[in-house]
Amino acid sequence: QRKIKILFYMDSGLPQKIMMDTSKAERIFNNLLSNALKFTSADGTISVKLVDSNTTWSLIVEDTGRGIHPDDLPFVFDRFYQGSQRSMSLEGGTGIGLSLSKDLALLMEGSLSVESQLEIGSKFTLKLPKTEVIGDDLTDGVGLPNQDNEINILQPGLVTTSESELIPSQPKDSNLKSSKILVVEDNFSLREYLKIILSSTYKVVTVLNGSEAITYFKEIRNPADRPDLIITDIMMPVMDGFALLEYLKSDSSLQFIPVVMLTARAGNEDRLKALRIGVDDYLTKPFEEEELLARIKNLLTNAQMRQHILKEEGITSVDNSMFRSQEDLEWLNRLEVE
Repeated sequence: QRKIKILFYMDSGLPQKIMMDTSKAERIFNNLLSNALKFTSADGTISVKLVDSNTTWSLIVEDTGRGIHPDDLPFVFDRFYQGSQRSMSLEGGTGIGLSLSKDLALLMEGSLSVESQLEIGSKFTLKLPKTEVIGDDLTDGVGLPNQDNEINILQPGLVTTSESELIPSQPKDSNLKSSKILVVEDNFSLREYLKIILSSTYKVVTVLNGSEAITYFKEIRNPADRPDLIITDIMMPVMDGFALLEYLKSDSSLQFIPVVMLTARAGNEDRLKALRIGVDDYLTKPFEEEELLARIKNLLTNAQMRQHILKEEGITSVDNSMFRSQEDLEWLNRLEVE
């Protein structure tokens, strides 16, 4: 649509096959390429290069976009950092993609660096150790990965492999490890980030907005397949988080599913509205991973205990407000008095 050229170059000396973690490399590459497309104007050029050296190889993504302001350049890999320039802030974004890419590069014993000139363009370089794979049968080698963990760099794109854990695994609770979490988030980077940090412990399903979440629920035939917890943003296209929350809490078959609102909207008005509808937890961005994981674990544990008690008592429908925490109830009372 914008007539951007994407060019591909590869050093002729590179081995045909290199050992690597394809899932991590693919996530980094997708992030670098999507950023280049986002910030390159019409009729611009993006170059993707595979460069060989003695002990390393590099993936370079270079664009003819507007570049990065010198004041922002030292902080581009900081988590949740938003550019200080007005045009950057208007475009939004979570400030997660480049930070996550840098972390993944370090996990692979590599590096991710950037060079940029304002109004000329940017160049991101992923440098990784080079270990050549010789032969087709990798099972004869000691410590070599299976076929899913190698990439044929002579092909025009990075191969897609199964999900791998991208961060250190969280401790798994035997009663919660089979829990399913539905993530409702329209921002691609944040949606992928949440999937990464949750997938090591839970089963994760993602949708783009409230409307897709409702469609997902309607397509479920077996009640046992419903998610055990929902994480949703507030501001989303088609159907926002408030409308989704009202739908969930008004449905007797879904009202017991804990809902966490994860949003940049930290005002009392939004929090009050969410609490009155029946949200189970409200967390503002930026957030700490450990706090989010702890809140999720507590909500799932409490939900299991609640379901057990209600089942024993033979209760099928209750007012969801009875499960609000004492802290939330006191906060609501203070706000209403004021």
